[in-house]
Amino acid sequence: MESFGLNLAEFSTEKINLLGNLKKHFEQDVIFTRFLSSANNTIESFNRLVFLSPNIISNGLYQKEKLAFTPLQIYKNAGYKIVFVYSGNASWYNLGNYFKNQGVDEIIDENTLMQDFPQARKTKHKYGIADEFMYKKIYSIFENAKNPTLVISLSISTHRPYIHKSKTQLIDENALDEKILNQFIISDSIGALNAYAYANDEFGKFLDRIKESSLRENIIVAATGDHRFRDIKMDIKSQKAFAYSVPFYLYIPKYLKNDIYYDKNRVGSHKDIFPTLYNLTLSNTKYLSLGGRNMLAPIKNEKLEFGFNELVWIDQNGVYDGNNGYYFENNTSIKDTNKAFELDLYHKNFSKKYKELFQKQLNYRLVNLKTSNDSD
Repeated sequence: MESFGLNLAEFSTEKINLLGNLKKHFEQDVIFTRFLSSANNTIESFNRLVFLSPNIISNGLYQKEKLAFTPLQIYKNAGYKIVFVYSGNASWYNLGNYFKNQGVDEIIDENTLMQDFPQARKTKHKYGIADEFMYKKIYSIFENAKNPTLVISLSISTHRPYIHKSKTQLIDENALDEKILNQFIISDSIGALNAYAYANDEFGKFLDRIKESSLRENIIVAATGDHRFRDIKMDIKSQKAFAYSVPFYLYIPKYLKNDIYYDKNRVGSHKDIFPTLYNLTLSNTKYLSLGGRNMLAPIKNEKLEFGFNELVWIDQNGVYDGNNGYYFENNTSIKDTNKAFELDLYHKNFSKKYKELFQKQLNYRLVNLKTSNDSD
């Protein structure tokens, strides 16, 4: 979900309802909020999450080659049909063609959606159309699915220009006080608030529809943000990690909940999403984790209990920014006290070493890819 940063969600109130229909699902289902995006731009987070690549790979030298060990390959090998649904244009960073080259079965973007839903044309801006049409399409895909199906989607409504707005009033503009308005670094604060609330409300409506249907026992829905909400200020005294926080939300059928271990205060980041999903949906499957782990299983290795963003990282003990560590405000938040502590060698070198690992594993996969293609 575009710009679904928790740094804006925290300002939600009864009169400034920034979650809309999503609020009750956050209360009912599994959600991790001590959670970081892997990067701070959409395409970079998307590459890290879906292709396990620290580089933008979809329009580069290897764009026509199939890349091993991606979540796409894991699910394809398990017999899943894979569909990519995007509220924007699939030519963006050549994503549509790259997905086809990775074996994705169907690519649906704004053009397809406007054909299926002509009224969507009225909502189009530079980056795409309103999210509600994407959710309608996703629902129909699952409703008509004959085989196990994985849908990967990317929304755009919380993207400038902020023109998408819920038909029901979620925000009482008279309740917007200086505390909120002073947070914004753009003039269109009301447009931004409305777009953010709209995107969350539409996702909530999609979940309403799922839970009220026969799909509810046959589907898992996972959602996260691609990066922070960038158009508000960052308080460096308390938000060194919180400013980059996004949720990891999961709807899980009741019969699967018996086998999960859920600690809502567990820390994590994008690297943990697919390992968690693999363990819910697949069996006896090997995968490349890059430090990711099943967040719905008991802790087996304390060193894997961390969340990593390209600018900052966290573990159970605090926030790590450069050569300093900072204590958490409490054990339910990743806001910090601005009280620094010295780092041991492991924590001091961790960020650099992890980035090296991330790059080396991609190089290894690309070298193997080139070698296998040359031998063919």
